[in-house]
Amino acid sequence: MSDDAARSTLPLLPLQSTVVFPQRVSTVQVGAEQNVMLLAEHAEPDALVVLGFRRPGATGPTQLETLCEVAVVGRVLDRLKLPGNCQRITIQGLHRVRLVALTQEQPYHQAEIEDVSPQTGDAFKVNVQVQKCLNLYERLLGAERDHPKELQQILKTNVDDPGRFADLIGGSLELEYAERLQIIEAVDIDARVEAAVELLKAELDRVKVAQEVEKKAKGDIEESRREYYLRQQMRTIRKQLGDEDLSQKDSDGYAEQLQALGLDEAVSREAEREIERLRHIQPSSSEYQVIKTYLDRFFALPWGKENEEHIDLGRVRETLDAGHFGLSKVKERILEFLAVRKLNPGHKGPILCFAGPPGVGKTSLGQAIAEAIGRGFFRISVGGVRDEAEIRGHRRTYVGALPGKILNGLTRAGCMNPLLMLDEIDKIGSDHRGDPASALLEVLDPEQNNSFTDHYFNVPFDLSKVLFVCTANYLHDIPRPLLDRLEVISIEGYTENEKLQIGRRHLIPKTLKEHGLADEPPTFTDEGVLEVIRYWTREAGVRNLQRSLAKICRKVARERVEGGTSAPEIGPAAAPRYLGPQRFVHDEGVDADAVG
Repeated sequence: MSDDAARSTLPLLPLQSTVVFPQRVSTVQVGAEQNVMLLAEHAEPDALVVLGFRRPGATGPTQLETLCEVAVVGRVLDRLKLPGNCQRITIQGLHRVRLVALTQEQPYHQAEIEDVSPQTGDAFKVNVQVQKCLNLYERLLGAERDHPKELQQILKTNVDDPGRFADLIGGSLELEYAERLQIIEAVDIDARVEAAVELLKAELDRVKVAQEVEKKAKGDIEESRREYYLRQQMRTIRKQLGDEDLSQKDSDGYAEQLQALGLDEAVSREAEREIERLRHIQPSSSEYQVIKTYLDRFFALPWGKENEEHIDLGRVRETLDAGHFGLSKVKERILEFLAVRKLNPGHKGPILCFAGPPGVGKTSLGQAIAEAIGRGFFRISVGGVRDEAEIRGHRRTYVGALPGKILNGLTRAGCMNPLLMLDEIDKIGSDHRGDPASALLEVLDPEQNNSFTDHYFNVPFDLSKVLFVCTANYLHDIPRPLLDRLEVISIEGYTENEKLQIGRRHLIPKTLKEHGLADEPPTFTDEGVLEVIRYWTREAGVRNLQRSLAKICRKVARERVEGGTSAPEIGPAAAPRYLGPQRFVHDEGVDADAVG
């Protein structure tokens, strides 16, 4: 920075995607509040501003560090007001300056600037570089006709002014913002012309690559046509030899499956249309595999397949009691629900929703119901689903389209009347891709789900025989229209005694078996299990209790392998040795009034 350079202060107009070159007129759209305020304050004709260019990748508010050191003084020639408090201004670049400091930030920016004196350098080398630019641009015109031929004549008339010559190249070529800044920041003439040479070389390389890609694409098309004609000839030869055509064989097989299913006319018509398309497409075509995949998934749906339902309330109660301790009110409500279904199988009953904290057995209750009544079971986790297509399926116009979770679940279950559990329904989301909760309204509504249409299959499918059960942790997170279609069965947390019994009946035997300790198990005393419940778990469910028991079993297994105690007793005194320091404080009830 020179101390002798003339300094002045001008309003600063920051630009982040447009570069205005000296001695060139450009159009800039202004929308930021500070910039609009600047133009309003300086509304006089031919107002002068300094154009500061943000460094590529710079973020945050406008500061001296976020701007390029070299700026351009510009004259505002014209203004046009646009909707939304925006303006389109016509501005003429005058000359380069160097930003020294920002002297004002509100209501708009002002900058202290100093003039720059470009150095010419070696005149002979500069002239050589100018001629190299002309040769490169001539080669560019020969390689691609999109560049203006008039620019070649303009460049030739400015060879005696190398600085303006380089600025013309930077302002006329289709360059990236960062590439234009290379010309702007080159104050000295020799550096500026050299930067123009490098940009022309890069542009010529881009054109060559584009031409090679285009040439290869044309060659691929010609090769595809040649391959098509050869395959047509092979097909004719196979027919003359009596060989069976693959597409004919596949389409005939699908047609037989369709006839055996006896589907509705609307469904059959869609399948027949796809089978006919398959019949007339070459197996080598990519579309052939797309149609074949669609038909494979179509016939994998459980059309007309149903499991026979056996509702025996005594067996249901036994199954629920065997897998779940306590929860008497929940079990009674489930039995009432199934009793109504037994008396009136066609009754469109409510959709059950088990609501409660994690680890209280909501999902396993659904499995127990399906097992007790003889239905297939499939769980669909809708937590975190934000795309409506996850429920309704993707349209086949998209590459990699798939059916939605509902019909995919029925395919996996293998029947039209499974118990389908929608897990974590309170964690379903929505964004610009649609609202999955609204899509579930049609799925769960008994008046609509007899003709549910998945976007992938594009045919109606009957979901009225599916027994839907939902689970949720927090009811207030479920969208209100969806919650209105559910009958909520609240599952509260377990008491200490219930956790003890669950641990005794279910968790300890299961954990011992998983860790290979069932033959010679350690002894878990009731006091020891209660100690774990009180001081190492604080939860409504029993997941952390199961983790703590598993931790104890792992340490016992290690001791046994290393030759230690084979079957220790796990009591209150032994628990800290296996689980470490107590994590919680157990609050005792106060029997007497406190003083005060």
